[in-house]
Amino acid sequence: MTNWCKNLVTISNDDQKVIEKIENAFHRNKLFDAFIPCPTELEELTSLKPNDALVKKMLAKYGAEDWYLWRLDHWGTKWDTGRSHGTLTVVRPTKIKLDVKTAWTPPIPVFDCWVDLGCHVRAQFCEPEWGVAGSYVDKLR
Repeated sequence: MTNWCKNLVTISNDDQKVIEKIENAFHRNKLFDAFIPCPTELEELTSLKPNDALVKKMLAKYGAEDWYLWRLDHWGTKWDTGRSHGTLTVVRPTKIKLDVKTAWTPPIPVFDCWVDLGCHVRAQFCEPEWGVAGSYVDKLR
């Protein structure tokens, strides 16, 4: 059974186009993939054998043998998210609030990506089944 991490995130950016891109990705349930795209070649792999030549190829090319491990490393969680797992509130054209669930952990690498795009990102997250909680402010955890 998946343990869900609740993420309350406030994102602001003086560039309204960046906020619009986040909004659009949220509505398409591609909140992470729109900013850190998972390689299509990995998306097509479901399970590999440890000694398979394909594993070596994927490791050399992408640093991961499949979509699952790549996403954990690049997104911080295994599944993308968006409107199917949360809500988005527009505070103003340059500021939004997200309330989204992710599998197990918060998507820290995605938060970092948004900061790199000039966003101010504040988040609080908790995984109640494990009693884990934390916060994030512009790459500080």
